[in-house]
Amino acid sequence: MSVYPSDLRERRVPVSNVIDEPISRSTNVCRKLFQIVLILAVLIAIAIGILMIIYIIRQDSKFKTTLVDLDSDEEKKRNEHEKEILDNCIDTIWENLLGLYFNQSNRDHLQPIRIKVFNTFRHLSPTYKRDLILFLYEHGLIRTDIPSEQQLNLHDVDLNNIQFENLNLDYLYLSGVMASNSLFHNCQLKKSNFTRSFMNKSRFIACSLEGSTFSGIYFHT
Repeated sequence: MSVYPSDLRERRVPVSNVIDEPISRSTNVCRKLFQIVLILAVLIAIAIGILMIIYIIRQDSKFKTTLVDLDSDEEKKRNEHEKEILDNCIDTIWENLLGLYFNQSNRDHLQPIRIKVFNTFRHLSPTYKRDLILFLYEHGLIRTDIPSEQQLNLHDVDLNNIQFENLNLDYLYLSGVMASNSLFHNCQLKKSNFTRSFMNKSRFIACSLEGSTFSGIYFHT
């Protein structure tokens, strides 16, 4: 049987179709691989971001802990330093009070104590200032039941933010002091003297004040 050229042309598969089919499959594979790689890249980026956030949070926590430790150390050193200053002042006062020729009625004998007390107050926090005031009170230097010439003059001393609670301070002598924002809570203060003191926003809560003097003070709540 003879085959004519026209029949051969009808049975022939186009070359372009043969070539395009594997190219199309290859393109789809590449596209899927690209999508997979892109997804993996995004996931890796997210994972790295999460790790970075965790690292930053931990570092911040460590930094804050370090700051707290530093603040604690600084506060401890400051307290120790203030205690040394207070102890030194008390020792000096004792040396004067126990001196063989000390006379509390002599202003010249009280002057070294006054100078030491004033210089000490400049370096103390309110808590240690309170302790020094209590020492002076308990040793008969700032009381109203002694002769005026024996009273230690604390005029203009800084007692701002000082606090006294649950104490018997009858006959307390704090004339002319700077005691803004001070607190006296549940204290006995009979016949005490606060004349000419600056006591802006100071508070007396549940205190006994019979016979106490407040003339000439600046007092604003």
